[in-house]
Amino acid sequence: PKVTYPRALALVLFTAVGMYVGSLLIGIGVTPQDEEWDESYFSRVAEIIGGQWLKSWVVGSIVLSSVGMFESELSTNAYLIMGMARRGMLPAIFTKTSRYGTPTYGIIITCSALFICSFMSLEELVELLNELYLWAATLEFAAFVYLRITRPND
Repeated sequence: PKVTYPRALALVLFTAVGMYVGSLLIGIGVTPQDEEWDESYFSRVAEIIGGQWLKSWVVGSIVLSSVGMFESELSTNAYLIMGMARRGMLPAIFTKTSRYGTPTYGIIITCSALFICSFMSLEELVELLNELYLWAATLEFAAFVYLRITRPND
């Protein structure tokens, strides 16, 4: 692990940066300079380069990537809720899992929150996330000060 892990990180770093920079350079090279960049820019570039089939592949890969990120976030939040319940920070009902080991109630809570947020506009979501971040940062700093005062030597 001391040798392979840094090599793997370096390989992933150079591959990711290369893919992003390469895609941007190709996009800049095949489109007019006055073209507006928006959400569909790379699909238009793919259509210019390879036609409709490449555009379909790019859009399909974007969709699959978005679904993967959504599932990853859903799973992370569900297991976070289960972990908090196991430590006694949430009610014990959140420790229950399905027969496959998935945190059932954590998934239900996370999906319910996402369902409620789906009715909000982008501006409302940004405001909500900023406010939640503000409260989380305030709580984190308050905990830091409290622990510094009550346990100065730890």
